[in-house]
Amino acid sequence: MAVPIPPMVKPAFVLWVYLEEPNAYCFCAARGLAPVSGQIGSLHYTCITSSCTCNAGYEDVDGVCTISSSDPCQPNPCQNGQCVGSLGTFTCSCNEGYTGTLCDTDIVDCASNPCQNGNCVDGVNSYSCNCNTGYTGVNCQINIDDCASNPCQNGNCVDGLNSYTCNCNPGYTGVNCETNIDECSSHPCQNGNCVDGVNSYTCNCNPGYTGVICETNIDECSSHPCQNGNCVDGVNSYTCNCNPGYTGVNCETNIDECSSHPCQNGNCVDGVNSYTCNCNPGYTGVNCESNIDECSSNPCQNGHCADGVNSYTCNCNPGYTGVNCETNIDECSSNPCQNGHCADGVNSYTCNCNPGYTGVNCETNIDECSSHPCQNGNCVDGVNSYTCNCNPGYTGVNCESNIDECSSHPCQNGNCVDGVNSYTCNCNPGYTGVNCETNIDECSSHPCQNGNCVDGVNSYTCNCNPGYTGVNCESNIDECSSNPCQNGNCVDGVNSYTCSCNPGYTGVNCDSDIDECSSSPCQNGNCVDGVNSYTCNCNPGYTGVNCETDIDECSSNPCQNGNCVDGVNSYSCNCNPGYTGVNCETNIDECSSNPCQNGNCVDGVNSYSCNCNPGYTGVNCDSDIDECSSNPCQNGNCVDGVNSYTCNCNPGYTGVNCETDIDDCASNPCQNGNCVDGVNSYSCNCNPGYTGVNCETNIDECSSNPCQNGNCVDGVNSYTCNCNTGYTGVNCETNIDDCQSNPCQNGVCVDGVNSYNCSCNPGYSGTLCDIGMFLLFTSTSSCGSILSYSNETVDATTGEAVQDGWIMCYIDSDDTAYLDTPCVDLLQDVPPYDKFGCWHGCSGSQEGPAYADNEIIKLACRPNTKNNEALNDDLCSTGDTTFGVCIRLL
Repeated sequence: MAVPIPPMVKPAFVLWVYLEEPNAYCFCAARGLAPVSGQIGSLHYTCITSSCTCNAGYEDVDGVCTISSSDPCQPNPCQNGQCVGSLGTFTCSCNEGYTGTLCDTDIVDCASNPCQNGNCVDGVNSYSCNCNTGYTGVNCQINIDDCASNPCQNGNCVDGLNSYTCNCNPGYTGVNCETNIDECSSHPCQNGNCVDGVNSYTCNCNPGYTGVICETNIDECSSHPCQNGNCVDGVNSYTCNCNPGYTGVNCETNIDECSSHPCQNGNCVDGVNSYTCNCNPGYTGVNCESNIDECSSNPCQNGHCADGVNSYTCNCNPGYTGVNCETNIDECSSNPCQNGHCADGVNSYTCNCNPGYTGVNCETNIDECSSHPCQNGNCVDGVNSYTCNCNPGYTGVNCESNIDECSSHPCQNGNCVDGVNSYTCNCNPGYTGVNCETNIDECSSHPCQNGNCVDGVNSYTCNCNPGYTGVNCESNIDECSSNPCQNGNCVDGVNSYTCSCNPGYTGVNCDSDIDECSSSPCQNGNCVDGVNSYTCNCNPGYTGVNCETDIDECSSNPCQNGNCVDGVNSYSCNCNPGYTGVNCETNIDECSSNPCQNGNCVDGVNSYSCNCNPGYTGVNCDSDIDECSSNPCQNGNCVDGVNSYTCNCNPGYTGVNCETDIDDCASNPCQNGNCVDGVNSYSCNCNPGYTGVNCETNIDECSSNPCQNGNCVDGVNSYTCNCNTGYTGVNCETNIDDCQSNPCQNGVCVDGVNSYNCSCNPGYSGTLCDIGMFLLFTSTSSCGSILSYSNETVDATTGEAVQDGWIMCYIDSDDTAYLDTPCVDLLQDVPPYDKFGCWHGCSGSQEGPAYADNEIIKLACRPNTKNNEALNDDLCSTGDTTFGVCIRLL
């Protein structure tokens, strides 16, 4: 708020005070006075400052700010500009580059940050930029193109700040895209070898595999090789699990069940997993193992029968013969008496011998050799005579004389010594052999070492080869002993010598100096001959032992990319293909003609390579890759696209490559068996007991009616017999003995089929002969009325009064009521009750379930023995008064 100023302050200088407790501010009057703030000294609002400062262009004259009379521009207050004076004040018009009231401030030309990518250096009305690395231009606004040198070998260059980045073509990597990415490094080929390409790879599949990455096991079972069995696919193979009765790699061979010769006495006919025996006559049985007994009819009349094969033999009693032993044997018919007459008997005969013979059958000749007459030989008995067969070397009637074998002079070169049926030759020296007929060959030991041997009698002679001497030609003659070699060493041979000449000499005897210049060794110079040497004086420009070397101006490798052709004191460059220039220093740009139709061109040396867009190939990326060429569609037709293909699968196949056989078994068509998938088909191997295309039919094992006394319940590959009541056994073949438990307590049990009858002893009755008699009296006209409960019934055993006209009924233990018409009156039939009411059948209308006349009536319900109430109300229903209540004696 504004407050009055105390009198002690010059009112000319102070206009008002602005108070803002606890401080206050003093302001000077507007007339040329510069407002000066001052602190109020006390709550009386006294300004501490006693005077005000005049504004520029004014001066203080006796406390009054008046316009200054002096030139405000003298001296020139503007340091870097022109002074303009007015009303005692001045204004500075600054030179370019300066600012400020007095133009004393250099304008900072860098204040606007003109250097976009660098440091600004301020000048006077100017600036300069020190650019950051990678930038250029007045304001460092230009990014230096680091891609100008085309560093990216196989990709596009993206310029950065003092750097570049290569966006590599597909298939390349590296800072400069210089490295072909090895697509095989991830081992994509599951079952094969990987061949790396550019942004691609090719799988050479192992045998038995296919697919882009060899991921698919070729199904060798697809051709259904197993003729009679199930095929199990393997790797480049398959295995056939043959059906019973078949064998072979492809189950093509029916196993010959006859190979084991099961038919012991017959011909075997092979089947599938079975065989049949056609038995030879006289045999029977599955394997013809049983000989039919032809003796079973007792055909032998007088003897024992021995069974044969399809025949029999009679072993006749003594004295009988014939097929059936029907004929008495004539023992003389065989002429048993060899040298006499036969007299037949009964099962016997007698021989009367001729003179000179003896024995039962006159078979023995008397032996004249028994006295051993032959001295050196064997005696041969005759009839009343003998003959001697002499041993070798003996003769005479009795072989008594030794024969002289030396009488023929057999020894050709020796003396003969006689023996028994033999002789020995003692040979002269030099001869051998049985008869001394062979001259011994003294040359057989090859005594002549270097010559030919001539055999003599008990001696030999050697004819030596040229160059050898000695008894056995064992010494080589020395042809070097005459020193024939003039300039060399002599080497002795066989009948010859050889000279090994000193260097520089030749000839048979080393007598000629060799001319080393004769071969013209100096290619570019003159030859001077020496002894075992030569010297070349080279033509100008050549060097080397044979002046063979042209001085090589190419030794400094002037040709950077080419072959240097040396001349005489000069060279020329044959540039490698793709280079040009005097020294082949320039690479020709083969990409300048844009040869790559569908891809990027990468210049090489005398070549270019095209990085083709996906789906194209060829040197110039001009060919659409036939993705169908690898036959990817395993079971279908391939339709080629660009970088793709489509498979139209054959029926029964699916999958990208039609590699999957549609599982026709997926719907589980085989109801009771194993499904074997085929191509667009299936087959069922039925479980035992089932048949049908889909194993839907249970084979009826009951069709042969195996159950003799019961109902057959067919199972799966089996059957069960539900035997009729009273029978047991697998096939219900056995009648159960219902009497086995001795049910008849007081009687004899007679077994039936699922039943028995008790023939009760006197005084007993009931099914089990276990009860006496039960009597029931009723006033009704028949015992059948007991089946309808009535109060007019009396238990005969209670002693209750029985009225006249009531009848008596007999009820046995199984609740059977026996009826009799007419029923016996009680007064006419009194105890002992030898007759019972309602016996021997009933006729007429009856209540209750009666089957027919002369048949029993059974109560519907079994009663309670304590209170005459039915235990089972199933039949005693309230809706049926006939069976409403059942009564039985206690």
